[in-house]
Amino acid sequence: MPISHLDADSFGAFVASDTPVLVDFYTDGCPHCMAMSHVLEEVTAVRPALPVGKINVAEETDLANAYVVRITPTVMVMQNGDIAARFTGETDVPALLDAVDSGYPNPPEPYPESTPTLLHDYPPPASPRMYSDPFSAPDPLTGQFF
Repeated sequence: MPISHLDADSFGAFVASDTPVLVDFYTDGCPHCMAMSHVLEEVTAVRPALPVGKINVAEETDLANAYVVRITPTVMVMQNGDIAARFTGETDVPALLDAVDSGYPNPPEPYPESTPTLLHDYPPPASPRMYSDPFSAPDPLTGQFF
């Protein structure tokens, strides 16, 4: 099966497969991405039935942002629309095939729901008054400022 070039329209149907698929997020002119394209060609030579797709992140920025692709190349093993494994940077053929064969070897850690992500998610300071003088402090007994 040849390597498919995906866009936002074809991506959903491609990754919704019951069998694992490889998805490569790349950019043009990236030397590591060019090296990974040769690795993916080797993967397709070893496993011709394995679907492999490539997405240019410069053209499909919404997909790259949706899957938090910050570094290229990023290769994901996906099954039923879920990320089973994620590789950032160059990797080799055996590592990719092991990830496809073993199911979920290194799933990405989800962010905990309780982790504050924005400044306004953190609790306010104990005292809303800001110290105008670095040596001023509240009285330890009354809490009043001098």
